[in-house]
Amino acid sequence: MTNYMTGTALASRLLDNIQTSLALRSRIPYLDMLRELKQGGMSISADTLNTSSNFGSFDRALKEVLALLHSSHSNLIAPPDVLPLPLTQIYQDLADNFNLLSQILQDDLNDKESDSWLLFDQLETINFASV
Repeated sequence: MTNYMTGTALASRLLDNIQTSLALRSRIPYLDMLRELKQGGMSISADTLNTSSNFGSFDRALKEVLALLHSSHSNLIAPPDVLPLPLTQIYQDLADNFNLLSQILQDDLNDKESDSWLLFDQLETINFASV
C-alpha cells in the first residue's frame, strides 16, 4: 500500500472492490446455482463455492476486515457466518457508515504504534482478489 492513501481513499477503494466483486459474481450462473442448492439444504463446502475464482480469497479477507472493524466499532456490520457473503448488505452498511469507516481507516493510518498492518494487509488482498 502506498503512503499517500487516506482513510477516505481506502474506504472508497473497499466499496469499489465490493461493487466489482458483486458485478463479477452476477455474471457467473454456476455460483448462483450452487447458492440455490445450498439454500435448499444441500451441504456444499465453502471451497466448492469458491472454486476457480478469487472469490474465496476475497471473502476470507473481507470477513477478516469486517471482524477487525466491528471489534473496534460495533456500529459497523459484524462479519456474517454465511458463504457466499451477502455483499449487497455489507456494501450498504459500509456505504451508510462511510464517514465512520473513513475515520477508522484514517486513525489506523495515523497510529504508527498499532498493529493495524493486519487490516491493511487484508485490504490489499481484497484489492487484488476483486479483479
